Amino acid sequence: MPSENEWNGFRQKAFRRHSVLKTFQSKGYAMNPATADIAQCIEQNLNQYFKDLNGTEPCGVYDMVLHQVEKPLLVCVMEQCGGNQSKASVMLGLNRNTLRKKLIQHGLL
Repeated sequence: MPSENEWNGFRQKAFRRHSVLKTFQSKGYAMNPATADIAQCIEQNLNQYFKDLNGTEPCGVYDMVLHQVEKPLLVCVMEQCGGNQSKASVMLGLNRNTLRKKLIQHGLL
């Protein structure tokens, strides 16, 4: 069972996520319902992952999730940008060199 500090961390993240969404909406950015579906999908899969562990203590979950999400994100963005790394880096909000490093790490270059 998570400690009180861990629950506070969950609450804080949820509050931050809600604040970010409200900020986007207040600035007139359209919030695609698919965005919520992505978060819900990740949450459901993580809950199932923890359930499947049957009490085994997980390790490295943060890096595991980032690695699993990052590659399809990079593939989709690169496709949307026609392979143009400069456009993709702007779309992702990453430095172009950082994008190249990530593409290489995931075997996409």
